[in-house]
Amino acid sequence: MDIFNNAYTISILFFLVTSFIFKGFFSTAGKDMWEHVKEKIKSLKRLSMEVPNDFRSSIYPVSNCTWIHESNIKNKEKKKWKYYPHPKTKGKCYRALVKGNLVEKEYFMVTPEAKKVP
Repeated sequence: MDIFNNAYTISILFFLVTSFIFKGFFSTAGKDMWEHVKEKIKSLKRLSMEVPNDFRSSIYPVSNCTWIHESNIKNKEKKKWKYYPHPKTKGKCYRALVKGNLVEKEYFMVTPEAKKVP
């Protein structure tokens, strides 16, 4: 009889301990997974989007916005230039330029001192 009581107590204790451990593990894993999914969704929304060649700024003064060739992007980023946000996705705006067989991109960027138009 004493053996059954000990076995019963041990099994209950084992169940409670494993439940506690797995509850913490799965809730933490669930939170981490949800954060990962949210970041993926946000990054998809921020993808670069092609705009028409005659695209104009409506957020910043036109004098503070210009098209920057993809080969000069790193230089402008070092100088604190920002990407103009796409009206729908808030991603980077670019236009595609066809030069012979090549397709090059120019990104619409904003100078560091630009202030939003009221």
